[in-house]
Amino acid sequence: MPARIISLTYKTAFLLLVLSVAVVAQQGTAPQLTVVYPEEGDVVQAGDSTYVFGHVTPPGVPVFVNGVRAKKYVNGTFMAVVPVTPGVFRFSCLAIDGLDSTRVLRSVRIPDYLFETPPEP
Repeated sequence: MPARIISLTYKTAFLLLVLSVAVVAQQGTAPQLTVVYPEEGDVVQAGDSTYVFGHVTPPGVPVFVNGVRAKKYVNGTFMAVVPVTPGVFRFSCLAIDGLDSTRVLRSVRIPDYLFETPPEP
């Protein structure tokens, strides 16, 4: 009986070792994050919010845009609607996969959406 318990313990330890090696092997590869819209330097016509969309690999990785969790689709496409303010505006897109992450920054210009027309002379 004790030999069987020892054998089972070794088998369990071996299985845990194999599983931990498999998990570590998958880590270490940062997700690939592509922002399709907006492009760097775009002038984005928006009121109080606009959308950002792109693609992430692997598809199951969560994506955040300026802290807002993006809606994800099974093919890795993501979209987020985020609040904006007029002027130079920066989007920070972050994909997090375990201990690895990838960040893409985009700076755009948001024109004033409310303005006064000058008085007639």
